[in-house]
Amino acid sequence: MKKTPLFLLLLLMITAMSCSNDDDDTADTEEYFEYKYDNSDVEITGWTAQKNGDRYIIQAQGNGQNFAIEFNKYGNLASANSYSTSNLNFPLSQSFAYYSSYSFDFNLQNIDTDNQMIKADFDGLLYEDNYLINSTTHQVSGSFNVKYTEYPEDEISKVSCKIDNQDWHATNGDHSSSNQYETYSTFNDDKFIINLMYIDGFLNTCNNCSFTPNSNLRMQLDIYDPVNDDIIECPSTGTLSITNYSPPTGFSNGVIEGEFNFTATNPQNNQTHQIDNGHFKLIITP
Repeated sequence: MKKTPLFLLLLLMITAMSCSNDDDDTADTEEYFEYKYDNSDVEITGWTAQKNGDRYIIQAQGNGQNFAIEFNKYGNLASANSYSTSNLNFPLSQSFAYYSSYSFDFNLQNIDTDNQMIKADFDGLLYEDNYLINSTTHQVSGSFNVKYTEYPEDEISKVSCKIDNQDWHATNGDHSSSNQYETYSTFNDDKFIINLMYIDGFLNTCNNCSFTPNSNLRMQLDIYDPVNDDIIECPSTGTLSITNYSPPTGFSNGVIEGEFNFTATNPQNNQTHQIDNGHFKLIITP
């Protein structure tokens, strides 16, 4: 039997791989945006895509309709919106505020940093009132492979941790005041909500401070239940460090930075959740 020299086999393999990669690069740099609204095709005639830090914002338009979607590099959906800038009767619809992946499937397929291309597909419901789960909905679906432009990162809040040993990154947040507590809530497209809670006057720098469900300064895990449209408050116990606190002054934003580790218990089923390696930087507006 005649044998092919090893170096020739390697050369052939490298050549084949190179040809394959060239073909893939050509396919991956071809731009497109496909979109359906309430199961009807919408011809998309233009789009823009931008990168701000870890976040991507894609906007598309065509046939009197607009669609926008925002997500992070980890594949967590921040928001999806359908609207019209030319038809006042066209309803504004948005992905649900909490646990959006329950009703909206977003799949980040690829980020090509060399060619600044991003590829993804989506399919799900948008709500005319995205805080009311029984509100009127619209079905959207589509896919895109578009070139993005990178911009300087905006000043935004960031929270990350591990929940039950799974990496978790916030995409959204809000602030509320009730029962004496100031609460900064952060969440993404899953069911979990991470809260920093404090009574006014008790937010101070501290190192590895212990907290319980009744502490004046504490973290708390909430879980959104889409079946009952309810936010479950989970009593939480652990440690918290406030490494930087600069209150807002005049027209300048303030900031709260810190670290946390805690255990939370779902009161409805007694399931515990472990939150580790937590880091936050919360921007406080005047």
